[in-house]
Order: sequence, then structure tokens, then C-alpha cells
Amino acid sequence: MKLIVDKGSNGLTTKEFTEYLKTPVLKSEITQQEADELRKQLEQGLTDYPGLGISATQLGIKKRACYIKFGEEELFLVNPMIKEKSKDIAEDIEYAWWHAIK
Repeated sequence: MKLIVDKGSNGLTTKEFTEYLKTPVLKSEITQQEADELRKQLEQGLTDYPGLGISATQLGIKKRACYIKFGEEELFLVNPMIKEKSKDIAEDIEYAWWHAIK
């Protein structure tokens, strides 16, 4: 499992990789067994690459899925959809990002 973070240093600037990134991931049709295995992979990915969450595509898995862990709350989402955005949350994220790069 390899997290895609820096295309240049990992040799990921090839035409094939660029096309991979441009190709949208379609809605995933998976069985319960496949979902369980995908969740395990994402949990392991989040252990290997700490953060609040990780998506399947970050690990090179062409599925619309993510795993988020915030405190004691854990979410495993397959085919997530954003239905509503809050300006307050966007401002909080921008504030956190700005202070993280200082």
C-alpha cells in the first residue's frame, strides 16, 4: 500500500498516471464481503498514514469510498455524496490550513 502524496518524487508523472487521476471513479457496486475488505484496507491505510481520514483513491484503489476517524467516531462511507455545505465549516478548515502552513 502506497499513499500518493508527491507525484514527482514517486515517479508518478507519467502520462498513464495523469490519465488515471483524470478518470472519474464511478459509483462502486460492491458486496458486503468486498466492503468489509475495503474497510480493513482503509483502516490500515489510516494507521500507516495518520490523519482524520483516507480515501480509497489515495491508496490506488478505484472505488468511491473513504474511512474517517474523528475522536471516538468512525465512518466508513461507500459512494458518499455531499448534499449540503456549511460556510462555517469552510472557514474553520481555511483557518486551520492557514495556521498549519505558518
